[in-house]
Parts: sequence; C-alpha cells; structure tokens
Amino acid sequence: MRSRGWALSFPTDDILEVDPADFRVSLESVGRYFGGSRYRITDRSRGRIEAGIQDARALVTPMAVFAVHAVERTGASGAIRLESGVALDLPCCGDPAGARWLSAGVA
Repeated sequence: MRSRGWALSFPTDDILEVDPADFRVSLESVGRYFGGSRYRITDRSRGRIEAGIQDARALVTPMAVFAVHAVERTGASGAIRLESGVALDLPCCGDPAGARWLSAGVA
C-alpha cells in the first residue's frame, strides 16, 4: 500500500484485529434506531426485525482494524512523522504539536 509516495508498513504487534463475530445486534437497538427511543417491539415487528438482521448479515461482513503508533516528531500544518518512519500530512485535524501517539482506525 502506498500513500503520497511513502511506503506504508506497520509492525504486526501494533495492530489490533477485531473479529466481526464480536459485533452483536439486538432487536431493541434496531427498533430504537428505526422507531425512536419510545418504540416498542410487537410480536409482528419482532419477526420483521429478525428477518432484516439476517438479511443484513448476509450482505455484509464487518471488519475493523485499529492501530496506535508512536509519534517521533510533529511539524507545522498537521505534519507528523511516526517512529516507524511514516510521514503524514493531516489536514484540518487540529494542532498536532506535542502529540505522542497517533491512533488510526478503518472499518
């Protein structure tokens, strides 16, 4: 993988892999999402919600990767250099001055 001309490589011990099986979906959370906080699940809606959850699971395989990287130094305008040697330009994300760690996640 390449970004802005720098080769990206990360030590495997810096990466936390999340098993998609760890994500749980409850009938109540789906009901609240679609019907609001006062929504009450009925016998009729329970079957439809259960079927919808099963349909959604057949369509997607959730995956997430999260990593924390030590910062070697920071520069002006969002420039960060990680101890691994990766240099990043992070636009519009605040002032990185004094940052000791950078976390990244992809889902």
